[in-house]
Amino acid sequence: MEGDRIASVNEAFKTMIPTLQRIQVDVRSDFAMNIAIMAFGSVAEWIVPPKPVMEYFHRNIKADRGGTDYGNMLRALQEKLTRSQYIPSSGKVSKPYIMLLTDGRPYGSRYESELKELERNLWYHHAERYAVLIGEKAIEDDKARAAVRAFVSNEAEGIIDAADAQVIAESVHAKTIHTIKLMTQRGGNAGGEAEPDNTGEKKDFDWTFPTDFDALAKSGFVF
Repeated sequence: MEGDRIASVNEAFKTMIPTLQRIQVDVRSDFAMNIAIMAFGSVAEWIVPPKPVMEYFHRNIKADRGGTDYGNMLRALQEKLTRSQYIPSSGKVSKPYIMLLTDGRPYGSRYESELKELERNLWYHHAERYAVLIGEKAIEDDKARAAVRAFVSNEAEGIIDAADAQVIAESVHAKTIHTIKLMTQRGGNAGGEAEPDNTGEKKDFDWTFPTDFDALAKSGFVF
């Protein structure tokens, strides 16, 4: 991802973050939002670990021309979506909001096995998951579309086609703000659940009160 595309992703963050911060001020302690950003190309890297949105200052994300390794991205996401990594505290939490941005098809088939493993993770299972296909090449690529179709939580509403720079910035901003406003209004209620820890055992887990927002994102992002 390079040129106008990566510039538009950065522009989306610059306009979106102040809006999220205003929402945080409005809801005060009833809904504490955190943000994290993963960049991935040939490797996956958490360039911003989970941190309160009020402490976030956007620095431009740089492009990685090393391909689109979904397998590495999904494994890194799996490692982050645990109680110890995602939100190391007791108490009630909201389901995550995850947006994947990609302008390429996944290379190799390993991502399919990583996705099956990730689907066992209750953080991921209950997350609001969206994907943006960036550029005509990705939009028209069957493998790219199949990969994001398998990722999103709702195929009918979860895939956004962004053919040009303006649509990238507008769609990321609009979808994120709309979803977060809904989460704050309805309290993030997803019913009582249990979260598997790293041993596979389940622990008591309550989704009924929102205390966390995790936006995870490059050529692919997960943000």
